[in-house]
Amino acid sequence: MTTTNVNAEGQVTKVVSVASNGEQIAASAIGLITAGPLGALAAWGAIRMFAGKWTPWMVVGFVAAPVLGFTQLAVIGGIGAALNPPAIERTTDK
Repeated sequence: MTTTNVNAEGQVTKVVSVASNGEQIAASAIGLITAGPLGALAAWGAIRMFAGKWTPWMVVGFVAAPVLGFTQLAVIGGIGAALNPPAIERTTDK
């Protein structure tokens, strides 16, 4: 912890609130389950940003999870379509 002088009357301890390792792991796991790999990363960053406060983290997650999930599915679908072009059907004229 850091201490700083305040008005030369003594020292004050500055307490910085952070998310614990368990909270970060839990948030990442929930993000992975609800919104895939990007959701895990976003959930981990959000719980750190909100210093372990779960209520604002959940509000952000309710908005972000569907968007992240849809985006990842669209990207995977685009990659799949690019790797598997439609078959060319040959026709013969009679």
